[in-house]
Amino acid sequence: MLCRTITRTLLMLLMLVAASMLTACGTMTLIGATDPVKRDVCSKVFGPVTYSSRDTPETQLQARRNNAAYDSYCKGKK
Repeated sequence: MLCRTITRTLLMLLMLVAASMLTACGTMTLIGATDPVKRDVCSKVFGPVTYSSRDTPETQLQARRNNAAYDSYCKGKK
């Protein structure tokens, strides 16, 4: 009888843990640039990168990719 009670308790605990983990699987969507947190990130942390013709092609490509990510996230679709 005690074994059955322990088994049920452990099963309920496992189900509770599994349910709480599944709630973390939700997806986050990007919100508009009017969001204060996003605006703060765009203005203080993330910004376009400049490069010169003397930089290697790989460095130029990385800068262009960074700038494309900046445009996509901070400017977004209006």
